[in-house]
Amino acid sequence: MNRCTGRNDGYDFPAVIVRAIEALGDRSRRKILFVLESRGEAAYSELQTATSLKKGTLNHHLEKLMAGALIRNFRGGSPASQYSSFYELTTIGHELLENISKSFGPIKSSSGRAC
Repeated sequence: MNRCTGRNDGYDFPAVIVRAIEALGDRSRRKILFVLESRGEAAYSELQTATSLKKGTLNHHLEKLMAGALIRNFRGGSPASQYSSFYELTTIGHELLENISKSFGPIKSSSGRAC
């Protein structure tokens, strides 16, 4: 997709793939993906605690990840849960992380430990 004209000139990936690739370009977004991969799902406040991001910054990153179809937001939880809204990886998000690991080896945390 040509960003200036909005037309596909035959030399780019479909827009959804471009957004997914762009979403991976930020360390905070990658951290969110790893948190969701390890937990399965997380409420907003749990993501905020795990990433130490401020609300506005976390909102921005979650929007980018959703635009890239890597995560989704859903309502749910048990009646005993204090949370009603959660985030989780989409099938595309799971497969992307899995294929990156297959192609480049285990994904490591910043401390060098495998995630």
